[in-house]
Amino acid sequence: MTKSNRARNRAVRQYMAENNTNYTRAARETGSAESRTSHNSTDLVRSHLRALLSDLDDDAKGRDARIEELEKQGHRIVSGGQISQHEWDITDWRTGEIIASGSDGLEGYDAAVERLDDYDTWFHIDHVCPEVPPLPVTAGIPKSLGEALADWIGSTLTSDQDIAELVGWSEERVRRCRRE
Repeated sequence: MTKSNRARNRAVRQYMAENNTNYTRAARETGSAESRTSHNSTDLVRSHLRALLSDLDDDAKGRDARIEELEKQGHRIVSGGQISQHEWDITDWRTGEIIASGSDGLEGYDAAVERLDDYDTWFHIDHVCPEVPPLPVTAGIPKSLGEALADWIGSTLTSDQDIAELVGWSEERVRRCRRE
């Protein structure tokens, strides 16, 4: 192994340790200066958007598996909570059925949860996967631009078609990655 290969290997391993990522992603992110500059800006943005979409898809698959596991254990996945200063609702996440609602503030919400979930089987969708994974890093994309691109992909105002045209994927593939 040449000296430069050993240095590159160290850099990749260090990146893996610091960013809790796999070898392939770390190798891509720590690529040589020549490989980073050989891409034009559009290619870099496209590559970063694809990484964001792939991460969203992986996160959704993990969430779906966790929901399936919880439901097999007898949990009911719910959503909702405070929707204004005094109003709240509790909804079955799977069916959209409104289980309860009220306008008596947090106290009323807590009382409804205690009364209706007396066996402690409800699991709020926000707590299925509480950790937010770090955004992918793409060499040549500044952190602020990476965050702006993540916001753009996550916005309901951004169409699947717009993203698909930019990254060169089908709308269906983009839609699958962006599913909630």
